[in-house]
Amino acid sequence: MKHRHALLAAGAAGVLVLGGMATATLPASAAASGCSVTYTVQSQWPSGFSANVALTNLGSPVTSWTLTFAFPNASQKVTQGWSATWTQSGAQVSAASMGWNGSLGTGASTSIGFVGAWTGANPAPASFALNGTTCTGSVTSPTANPTSAPPSSPPVTTPPPSGPAPKLKVSGNKIVTTDGRAYRLLGVSRSSGEFACVQGKGLWDSGPVDQASVDAMKTWNIHTVRIP
Repeated sequence: MKHRHALLAAGAAGVLVLGGMATATLPASAAASGCSVTYTVQSQWPSGFSANVALTNLGSPVTSWTLTFAFPNASQKVTQGWSATWTQSGAQVSAASMGWNGSLGTGASTSIGFVGAWTGANPAPASFALNGTTCTGSVTSPTANPTSAPPSSPPVTTPPPSGPAPKLKVSGNKIVTTDGRAYRLLGVSRSSGEFACVQGKGLWDSGPVDQASVDAMKTWNIHTVRIP
C-alpha cells in the first residue's frame, strides 16, 4: 500500500493554520550576527516524539555554537539526540556543536535532532538562543541597529491565530505565500489510515478526529498537520 501525504485544510475536521515559528540569532560581537532556527516535530506517538532543528547562520562565520531552549511542558524530555552534544537540566535544553558541524559560514546550514518523551501535551519551544543570544530573526551589527534579514532571506510569514489557511505555492525549493514571502511549516504527523485499512479496521482507527482533537492540537503551537 502506498502512503499518501496531505495537509489538513481549515474546517471542522482539520486545521492547517495553527501557530507560529521560532528564530534565533548569534551573539553580537566584533562582527554581524544572526541566524534562523526551524523546529519541526517529525513524528509523534503516545509518550514519545522525534524532532528536527534546522540552523542557518545569517551573520558572520562562526567556528562553534551552542543552541539552548526551554520546553514549555515539564514532562518533555530529550531521551536521545544526534549531530550535537545534548544535555538537559529541568526544562532547559542545550545542544553543543560537534567537531564536524561547528563551523558555519554566512548562509550555511546544519540540522540536529532528538527523540523525546512527553505526557499531557507536546508544545514547541517558544524561543531559542544561540551562543547565549536570544532570537531576534534579524542580522545584528555591533555598530548599527538591528536590520532586516538580507533580501535573499525574505521575512517569514506566520498566520493569525485563527481564520482560513493561507494560500501557498512552491517557488524553487521554498514554500511561499501568494505575495512571494517564505512560509515555514511547523507541525506534527497525525496517524490515520496508513495502517488501519490494510488490517481491515477501516480508516482513522487511531483516536478521535472531531473538533475537540483539532482544538487540542492547536494548543501545541503548531500550524501544520501531516496525514500519512
